[in-house]
Order: sequence, then structure tokens, then C-alpha cells
Amino acid sequence: MVLHGNELQAFFLNKCGIPGNKVKFYVSWLNRFLEYRNGNLDDISEHDLKTFGDDLEEKGYQDWVVKQAQEAVLPYLY
Repeated sequence: MVLHGNELQAFFLNKCGIPGNKVKFYVSWLNRFLEYRNGNLDDISEHDLKTFGDDLEEKGYQDWVVKQAQEAVLPYLY
């Protein structure tokens, strides 16, 4: 399952207040999280978000990138 399209972009832009130049990155991170979770957005916990961040850190991503990736998923936790 890959989320995309104008609705998701509008969600990040309008409902989450993400600046327009960053929206494509948030969409991409949410889709990567979906891949990490095998397409499942049900019952996401803070532990899932932490392990996703830990996985990114192990792959060599910088702290600010990991934070952005986790921020992209946060709206789906709540």
C-alpha cells in the first residue's frame, strides 16, 4: 500500500502545517514507514515509530532526517 496524491499532500500542507517545500519528503517518509510496517497503519504505537527511527539511524541517516521521518508519521498515531 502506497499513499500518494493530492489528498495526502493537502493533508500535510493544510492540516499539519508542513511547508510546501517539505511536503514531498513527508509523503515519501510516510510511504517508507508503510513499507517498514508491511502496509499496515493499524495499531501503530510510539514503539513502532521509535524502531523505525532506530532502523534509519542504523542505515546511517542523520538525526534531523530521522526526526523528519518520525514527524511525518506522527499524524497517523493520533
